[in-house]
Amino acid sequence: MLKAQLQQSKVQLSLDEAYKNVSVFNYYLITLLKLPEDYKIYIDEHQFDNNQPINVVKSEEEGLKNRKDLEAIRFFQKANESSIKIAKSAYYPSIALVGGYTALNLQNVVTVQKCYNVILDFPII
Repeated sequence: MLKAQLQQSKVQLSLDEAYKNVSVFNYYLITLLKLPEDYKIYIDEHQFDNNQPINVVKSEEEGLKNRKDLEAIRFFQKANESSIKIAKSAYYPSIALVGGYTALNLQNVVTVQKCYNVILDFPII
């Protein structure tokens, strides 16, 4: 008799803790989503009646394709490859060719009518 009462109290304690966790998560979600304080987010308990998984992944490739952490790693890898290419490009010399045209007229000071300039930049170091 005492074992049955102990088991019943353990089940009731687990149930009370689950209700408390639902209330805490509800508060966190309402605070995070900035909803009114009297708003309640409910759990649909009947979605688990058939004992079917909610999201069924048909194949391993589809499951790997939908993983956001792997997608983030792929983007991180692309960024690293780009930074490696940028670092490799620093090994080679660069050539810059800049051209311009100037026409300047300051009254009573200077008048430049057609001035072309070309700069070839080839850094040695």
